Amino acid sequence: MPQIALFVINLKRCAERRAHMEDLLGRMGLHYEFIEAVDGNTVSESAYLEMRQSSIDWARKYSRKPLSRGEVGCLLSHLQAYEKILADNIDYACIMEDDVVIHHPDNLRWVLQAEHLSALNERTPFDLIYLYLGFQRFKRFNRWRQALFPHVTDADLFSRWPKIKAKPGLYLSKPCHNFWGAVAYLVNRDACSALLQQGRAVHRPVDVLTACATLLGLRQYYLNPLPVGVLNTMPSTIIDEGRFFEHVKFDTSYWRTAIAFACQKAGIISLHHMLKKLTHYD
Repeated sequence: MPQIALFVINLKRCAERRAHMEDLLGRMGLHYEFIEAVDGNTVSESAYLEMRQSSIDWARKYSRKPLSRGEVGCLLSHLQAYEKILADNIDYACIMEDDVVIHHPDNLRWVLQAEHLSALNERTPFDLIYLYLGFQRFKRFNRWRQALFPHVTDADLFSRWPKIKAKPGLYLSKPCHNFWGAVAYLVNRDACSALLQQGRAVHRPVDVLTACATLLGLRQYYLNPLPVGVLNTMPSTIIDEGRFFEHVKFDTSYWRTAIAFACQKAGIISLHHMLKKLTHYD
């Protein structure tokens, strides 16, 4: 059964990460192609200052810092992947960064098969499927949740009802709350075109760009359980020490947040409506 295109983004100077991905994907029998990442440290000072300036106004609105060189390089690397997918007229592709760990190999192999994705798209049209997500956590809420419902995962908690069955033990879930992550995801040509058009402005990190895909009219889901995680033993080549992850600003009132979460979970308030109201995404 033919496999969809799998692109792995890797910095040329990060030989250890490249070897890690070669070993990981080779043992799984997957076909892949490396895309040489843009090193933000090699971007000219004038070009970087221009990109940084374009991010300043956006950053002020959301209590973030302007793009670091690492974030600029990461964003440009993903844009390169979108351009390649569009230029080669690829229907579906998987984009991965080079610091992943595979939690569910069989599920990952299954979803990377072109036949399975085509059949799934006929049942549930999609533009973007996350294989990894980072969820915004509320510490107090999580302590109670873990004590009362230890079997409930973040992927279950932050999904809307109902789940869409992809195969036994694997579901497509629709997110109902804030999330981030561009570590591993599936895209089609429509998603690449929309993300490329927005990303060329170079004023938000790539994980924020993909997280707000619904505001670009893209149909987004994530696999549940998430087949991919992040290998935390490798130091980040992107994030600087002062980066702040709050890409969506929520009301600090505990009860208002809880009520909004319940409404989003039940589908009374859509994620699109929530993000548009709270981020003024443009």
